[in-house]
Amino acid sequence: MAAVAAAVVALNVSGIVAYLWSPAPKSPFDAGLTIAAARRLQGLPIYSSAATDQASTMYGPLVPMITSWLFQLFGVGNRAGKILSLVASLAVVGLVLLPTARRNLKAWVVGAALLFSCNHNVSFYFVEARPDMVACLLALIALVLYVRFDSRGDPWAFLASLACFVLAFLAKQPLAVAALVPGVAELCRGGGLSRARLRSFAFAALPPVAVILTVLTLRAYDPTAYFYMITLPTHYRIPLAGLWHSTFEFTVLNPWILLGLLDLIGYGGRRAPETRWWVAGAGVFLVVGLVAMAKEGGWWNSLLPFFIAAAGYATLQVPRLLAILDARDRPIHRTVALSLGLALLHGAVTVRQPGEALRALSGVVVKHGDDRYATVVEIVRSLPGRVLCPEDPTIVLLARGETTRSAVFESDRVLWPSRLPDYVERDLAGAQYVVQITGTWQWIIGDDWLRELGFVRVEEPRLAGSAYALWRKAAD
Repeated sequence: MAAVAAAVVALNVSGIVAYLWSPAPKSPFDAGLTIAAARRLQGLPIYSSAATDQASTMYGPLVPMITSWLFQLFGVGNRAGKILSLVASLAVVGLVLLPTARRNLKAWVVGAALLFSCNHNVSFYFVEARPDMVACLLALIALVLYVRFDSRGDPWAFLASLACFVLAFLAKQPLAVAALVPGVAELCRGGGLSRARLRSFAFAALPPVAVILTVLTLRAYDPTAYFYMITLPTHYRIPLAGLWHSTFEFTVLNPWILLGLLDLIGYGGRRAPETRWWVAGAGVFLVVGLVAMAKEGGWWNSLLPFFIAAAGYATLQVPRLLAILDARDRPIHRTVALSLGLALLHGAVTVRQPGEALRALSGVVVKHGDDRYATVVEIVRSLPGRVLCPEDPTIVLLARGETTRSAVFESDRVLWPSRLPDYVERDLAGAQYVVQITGTWQWIIGDDWLRELGFVRVEEPRLAGSAYALWRKAAD
């Protein structure tokens, strides 16, 4: 099993390096967040009116702020957001394994594979410039600090944990639910309602209060940010059919979770005290994650916090599992069969997307654009007149230093219509050139629409066979 785990870690490292090596954004959402960071660097607001300026991200402001600081140090580019996410991800791996694997090398390897599988099974979010892993890190730090307060009564740890709960929310709003984990963990403790227990519940209520006060402050002092962060996401429906589908799909693709639940029920009374924190975290993040995944536009990344908490719980059980495998009173053929079964189960858990694994090993990982990203930046730099690329505005940013509209943020703003609003159409029609990107993420900027707006395709030899296509405004 350790050999399978080591192979999974190696596979993930290969894909991470390939994604970091690519100068292009990993997705159009990455590109939009890079623009948000560049706007802040230029003294422009992260959140603005779509009709008079441009639509903004629905994520919190923290990651664009940090990325803009990285731009000041290392220059503007797409790698800053990827590196920020990777550093946060590696910190999460370390913070989970330190208290769970301890000094057991095999537990470190197996636990690392489980945690890196969180990356692989949601298409390499460890190098996605979105705020998921930064928010997960802040939520994990908040919980570590709260556990310290709970066990030692350290008031500074408690205050720091409140700050980290708020920061996790400001990175990505759904991670605000981490503030519920202390209360659920207290419920998992069991026992009667003594005065000390009531005091613990009172303190556990303060993290949610801190997050709620932050939301109210946003509403009072930054209505535009409140609209994008709070109001707009509530307009996306959570259909019951979608909730049933996400729950069913999760159960079918992750049967090991059910095995873990049965193991917890059968063995729960003999667990280490810290187990309740991992169980509480997994329970809270699972319920919220399934609801978020069922939401219109939701995806597997909504379950990342749950996968991390489940990996922490599973790593705690590795020594017991290895002890079963090492038992000398079992016939060798049964030990071999059990080992192979566990290795296959581990492989199924950690490599849920075999196609993604093969692409990672081959280095073919760019999903938005292709390897001629640098070429199209050079072409745009040399063009006369106004140039737009709504599907990847970082091309115009790197070529000309301009922060222009993101097609996905504009679509988010109006709940993904079949056609973008008139003000976006007028903006696009006013350009001299448009760069179009074909492939996985092409939804709205189609050939017919560009021709309707008066553009004709330019046969640029340097882009022959590329995902990038250049369009020029036809002469009147």
